[in-house]
Amino acid sequence: MTNNNGSPDTNKIGHVSGNTGIVTQNQRGNNYLYQNSNEGVLVPDNLPTPQLPPAVAMFNTSIPANALKVFFGSNMSWSETMPHTILKMGNDPMIQIDRLEKANQLIVTVLRIFDDRDNIIARIDKDGFWVENNTRNKRPDPHTLVVFDHLDNEVLRIHFVNTTAIVITGTFRHPGMRNVVTITPTEFRNGGFILSGSPMGENGVDIVID
Repeated sequence: MTNNNGSPDTNKIGHVSGNTGIVTQNQRGNNYLYQNSNEGVLVPDNLPTPQLPPAVAMFNTSIPANALKVFFGSNMSWSETMPHTILKMGNDPMIQIDRLEKANQLIVTVLRIFDDRDNIIARIDKDGFWVENNTRNKRPDPHTLVVFDHLDNEVLRIHFVNTTAIVITGTFRHPGMRNVVTITPTEFRNGGFILSGSPMGENGVDIVID
């Protein structure tokens, strides 16, 4: 069960050994695990920027050198303004990123991942990063964050490719919304609508689903 802002209604019941996090329990008795505060911090890799959509060259689009480029499928958005919301469903930002002051790092400031049962299984907000206790997440390297659902399907992968590029794939659901948003390496899909090869810049919010 979640409260009005989508967080689990929790009461602290104990500590996990080491510094992994804190276990909390909601009213259904489901356990959630609060992660270290740096779990949402991504350090830039040193890989080449993915290929820009052909429309960038076609329309002679000028992208500022220091703008962050967000790749979702074969689409790309860019922004010099932070924080930056990548996906919003209903009234809720689902993914929002920001730059850490005086550091060449990105931080995921908002993340909401729901499973196919409409249970929120991973969340990042001002209180930190938590995952449902039966949900697996991993940091294969300092540049990448991956989350899996209860069926062990990968539902989120964020990779900070270099200092100006980030790649996101995943499956995004929102309670009460019928369509499922899927981002693969080649396309963005919202129900039967497919977006591919599209550039966009300084939108404030890249994708709004309502």
